[in-house]
Amino acid sequence: MVLKEEVINQNYGVFAGRIVQLRKREKDALIVLAVNRGSFVNFLVFFSNDRNIVDGFRVSEYVRIHGYVKTGYIAAPRREGEEGFHFQKLIATDIRRPESRLKRLGLHSRSEAVFEPDENRLILSGKVTYLGRKEDGYDLLRIRIEEEPDEETGKIRFQAPGIVFYKEKKNWLDEIEEGDSVCVQAEIQTFMTPSKRKITRIVCNDLAKIEEI
Repeated sequence: MVLKEEVINQNYGVFAGRIVQLRKREKDALIVLAVNRGSFVNFLVFFSNDRNIVDGFRVSEYVRIHGYVKTGYIAAPRREGEEGFHFQKLIATDIRRPESRLKRLGLHSRSEAVFEPDENRLILSGKVTYLGRKEDGYDLLRIRIEEEPDEETGKIRFQAPGIVFYKEKKNWLDEIEEGDSVCVQAEIQTFMTPSKRKITRIVCNDLAKIEEI
């Protein structure tokens, strides 16, 4: 049996693809990863406060990135008519060159290429704080993921990602209510609007309600 405390407050992802942009900025590093999904490509943007995390890597290289979702609210308006806006972004905690399957078996592989499928997998779990249902378009589920208390203040920090449900997956929310604890497997999807605005969404692939023990 899996206990609730073992699956609640999870926030981690594994992503694999080719680097299309790599840059050290004044205070952080930026990595853009192209993740192939067959008929289209998602362009995932990662940030890291460790500027040296990109050292030794180059554009077009195939890598695997481990990371998590960071969320927040900025009071300054981003567009006309706004008072402020919520943001969610991907934070990279580790970047590596994957080993080939033969190397992982302990064999002396001749090829430096890694023949693995691209990966785009995010696990999020927490308490439902918002449930937005629509007849058209998509439904939105927002959850609260609590982190370890601050060592100095004891204050509990949290992330609040919004997760999108399309088509038949919207029916999965029929038995979910605010206050429930859920675990979601998701992927990051990106697309460009006709006005050239880039949209990034966390899209649900699987959902489980975490029952009280």
